[in-house]
Amino acid sequence: MGTEDAPVCQQHAGEVRMSLRTLHSDVSAPQQVLAAYACPECGSERRLPMSTEVPRKGPGTSGAA
Repeated sequence: MGTEDAPVCQQHAGEVRMSLRTLHSDVSAPQQVLAAYACPECGSERRLPMSTEVPRKGPGTSGAA
Protein backbone atom coordinates (compact mmCIF):
# COMPACT_ATOMS: atom_id res chain seq x y z
CA MET A 1 0.00 0.00 0.00
CA GLY A 2 1.42 3.32 -1.04
CA THR A 3 0.98 6.71 0.56
CA GLU A 4 -1.61 7.65 -2.07
CA ASP A 5 -3.85 4.84 -0.72
CA ALA A 6 -3.63 6.04 2.90
CA PRO A 7 -6.55 7.92 4.44
CA VAL A 8 -6.48 11.69 4.85
CA CYS A 9 -6.28 13.07 8.40
CA GLN A 10 -9.60 14.73 9.23
CA GLN A 11 -7.94 17.15 11.69
CA HIS A 12 -6.38 19.26 8.90
CA ALA A 13 -7.90 21.59 6.31
CA GLY A 14 -5.37 20.43 3.69
CA GLU A 15 -4.74 16.92 2.45
CA VAL A 16 -2.38 15.38 5.01
CA ARG A 17 -2.01 11.63 4.41
CA MET A 18 -1.75 9.35 7.40
CA SER A 19 1.00 6.73 7.78
CA LEU A 20 0.33 3.02 8.26
CA ARG A 21 1.67 2.03 11.68
CA THR A 22 0.49 -1.50 12.42
CA LEU A 23 -1.89 -4.23 11.27
CA HIS A 24 -4.08 -6.09 13.77
CA SER A 25 -5.83 -9.40 13.15
CA ASP A 26 -8.62 -11.21 14.94
CA VAL A 27 -8.90 -15.01 14.98
CA SER A 28 -12.69 -14.71 14.65
CA ALA A 29 -12.35 -12.88 11.30
CA PRO A 30 -9.13 -14.12 9.63
CA GLN A 31 -10.05 -12.65 6.23
CA GLN A 32 -9.96 -9.13 7.67
CA VAL A 33 -7.32 -7.07 9.47
CA LEU A 34 -7.48 -3.63 11.06
CA ALA A 35 -4.95 -1.14 9.75
CA ALA A 36 -3.87 1.42 12.35
CA TYR A 37 -2.89 4.76 10.80
CA ALA A 38 -1.33 7.83 12.47
CA CYS A 39 -1.01 11.40 11.24
CA PRO A 40 2.65 12.43 10.93
CA GLU A 41 1.77 16.06 11.81
CA CYS A 42 -0.66 15.86 14.76
CA GLY A 43 -0.49 12.21 15.88
CA SER A 44 -4.21 11.60 15.38
CA GLU A 45 -4.96 7.88 14.99
CA ARG A 46 -7.49 6.00 12.90
CA ARG A 47 -8.25 2.29 12.39
CA LEU A 48 -9.76 0.99 9.18
CA PRO A 49 -10.65 -2.56 8.12
CA MET A 50 -8.68 -4.13 5.28
CA SER A 51 -9.53 -7.33 3.44
CA THR A 52 -6.85 -10.00 3.09
CA GLU A 53 -8.75 -11.94 0.42
CA VAL A 54 -6.95 -12.25 -2.92
CA PRO A 55 -9.20 -11.52 -5.92
CA ARG A 56 -9.80 -14.62 -8.01
CA LYS A 57 -8.99 -14.66 -11.69
CA GLY A 58 -11.90 -15.34 -13.97
CA PRO A 59 -11.93 -17.86 -16.79
CA GLY A 60 -9.51 -17.03 -19.57
CA THR A 61 -7.39 -14.69 -17.42
CA SER A 62 -4.58 -17.09 -16.61
CA GLY A 63 -2.04 -14.78 -18.24
CA ALA A 64 -0.82 -17.51 -20.59
CA ALA A 65 -0.16 -16.36 -24.15
